[in-house]
Amino acid sequence: MMYCAICAFCVPGGAAAGWGITLPDGTLSTSPCRVACEVAAWEGESADAANAAGMHVNRSAISTMIANTFLNSENVKMVLEKMDKLDIAVVGLDGGIAYSTTINCEKLDEVDIDELRRARMVGNICTRFFDINGKLCDILLDRRVISISVDQLKKTPLVVAAAGGEHKVESIVGASRGKLFNVLITDQYTAHRLIKYFA
Repeated sequence: MMYCAICAFCVPGGAAAGWGITLPDGTLSTSPCRVACEVAAWEGESADAANAAGMHVNRSAISTMIANTFLNSENVKMVLEKMDKLDIAVVGLDGGIAYSTTINCEKLDEVDIDELRRARMVGNICTRFFDINGKLCDILLDRRVISISVDQLKKTPLVVAAAGGEHKVESIVGASRGKLFNVLITDQYTAHRLIKYFA
């Protein structure tokens, strides 16, 4: 099984948004495309959901060969190339194996889950899995993911991550150690848990 997602939308203003269920179930009950358009509007750019360049592909069980076919298609390449020029990205942080939206929704098979377990995965950002130190997990699954790369995220000047709940603490810690975001949106209870974690 494979999670194939370009859960991000780019607009002329250089904004992108992508997430699982954290933001739609929270205060921002909207789509990634709409958020990207709103951010572009803040920057004085003209953009709307109709002209945002992006795509959202998920819940797909595909092979590395099919993933490579997607990656080599003009539409996907166009979207991924835009990720090199982002000014801002709004993303969600997924939790560890027991609470992972990616694993639960995509029904990853035991081979993939065992590989994530051996890699000591604590979370993922845009389906890029990492450990408690923020190191990208060297797993076969990563070769079958179609999404923004960690390098592209790190080049983005402003990465706003949204995550909440005790089960997200290690994910937030790992992502922060890996410098995968520079602004965090969370709730007070998770913030207190983070303070205790580092105390």
